[in-house]
Amino acid sequence: MASALKRSKAAAAMHLIPLLFLSLLATAIANLLPRQAPQNQFVELNLPGGTFYVGCYTDDVAKRTLYESSYSDDTNTGAKYVSILSHINYLQGLEWSSECWWGFTLAGGTSATDSDCNMVCTDNDNQLCGGPDRLTIYDTNLAVPQQNPGVNGYSCLGCWSDIVSARTLSNTVGVLGGSANMNVDGRTSACNANGFAYSGVEYAGECWCGNRIDNGSAQVSGISLTNGCDMPCNGNLTEFCGGSDRLNLYHTPTRTNLVKEGDF
Repeated sequence: MASALKRSKAAAAMHLIPLLFLSLLATAIANLLPRQAPQNQFVELNLPGGTFYVGCYTDDVAKRTLYESSYSDDTNTGAKYVSILSHINYLQGLEWSSECWWGFTLAGGTSATDSDCNMVCTDNDNQLCGGPDRLTIYDTNLAVPQQNPGVNGYSCLGCWSDIVSARTLSNTVGVLGGSANMNVDGRTSACNANGFAYSGVEYAGECWCGNRIDNGSAQVSGISLTNGCDMPCNGNLTEFCGGSDRLNLYHTPTRTNLVKEGDF
């Protein structure tokens, strides 16, 4: 009798195994699928002042709609990401629940219906963060920065390449207020005060000076939005201060009392 009961329980357990497997499989598949918001749900973010919703746009892996930079964050909420960049005049895009993209202009992509951007953010089911090849895009009322044509007797020579191991200008000089206060006016003033005819700014807050262009550096063609000199100055968001391995370079022909390279 006991043996028969054990066999009956074992048989029942065997019948449950396929059901358990199917349940686990369904859960795994659900976790892999895009997390979508309820149909026709569109949630407005609590946006920082001056930031507004632009719309849902298509995106292409081979040609990004917003190309300046990106990052992926599994704790992403739309409001969190938009707040980070709200003080800078970037277009801001959210995609695939956790991807964040930004740029000054739409390099491609076309307007899509709002319902195409139907994936909720990874860390907030009440906010939408784009969709498969779809960007939820926000903008600010700030103006796009421009290349400063020149100041303090220095004229702009454009955007130039730079390498950490072989600097275009060999001397780094501090500016009043430090890197957080960097702008073209302060940078050229610092180079001029220290006896340098060339002045360059890089990575939004690095000041470089020299009396010659070293290490075969060359001018990079194109406009500021595409040549790499695309970072707004830390201390003045209306003008560019170089970029990654890129210098906005300035020169004055009237500088006297030049210091010799290596003497600074």
